[in-house]
Amino acid sequence: AELSQSQVSLRKMRAEREQALGQLAKLSAMGSTISGLCHEIAQPLNIIKLIAQSLLRDARRDRLTKDDCEKDFPQLIGQVNRLAELTEHIRVYSRPVTGRPEELFTLSQVAEDTLKLLGQQLKDHNVDLVLELDAALPAVSGHPTQMEQVFINLMNNARQVMEAAGTPGKKITLRSRLQEGGAAVILEVADNGPGVAEALREKIFEPFFTTGDPTSCFGLGLPLSRKILAGYGGKLELVTVAPA
Repeated sequence: AELSQSQVSLRKMRAEREQALGQLAKLSAMGSTISGLCHEIAQPLNIIKLIAQSLLRDARRDRLTKDDCEKDFPQLIGQVNRLAELTEHIRVYSRPVTGRPEELFTLSQVAEDTLKLLGQQLKDHNVDLVLELDAALPAVSGHPTQMEQVFINLMNNARQVMEAAGTPGKKITLRSRLQEGGAAVILEVADNGPGVAEALREKIFEPFFTTGDPTSCFGLGLPLSRKILAGYGGKLELVTVAPA
């Protein structure tokens, strides 16, 4: 009985550790997208400010009309809704998935949601993004924010490696498709960087291994992404393709 209790406690400790590491990796990935998120938030705020200033100026000059209100207020509401959607997305993404019910989603849908957090950052780093997403993919059941974490990890890794290598014309292709025969859905994150050296092909999936700056890269993204996909009965593979 004592051994059984020890085993239960050990399993609980491992589960808690993995959950903590997963949250750390998620927040780390989130941290690297902050500049892009600031831009996404600042843009609607600037639009709201300009419209509000225009309305106030017209009101002070007694020339604010009903037509002005009917034209400008829907724009204000639209920008506020855009901010609310973005902040809600950040809130849902950053909280743990423990205890949350599963839901149906498609890889293409999650890929598009991921770009709400990451799209501006890629633009700021001069990365061309190519989307080849199949909207007709069958849905899977689970936690879309977990899959979003996988996509963010893979795209951040691709961007960082290309930047470290000085890759000209940086490009990331996000492609979703149905496996031949329909047995699985596939999402590919491809870049035109230098690739991974043969000696590192398995090491990159080891926890805490990183080829980047160890003060900012924890080496958790790929191993946790592989674990998340394994929980869905899937797998994460590295494929090197010779340049055309």
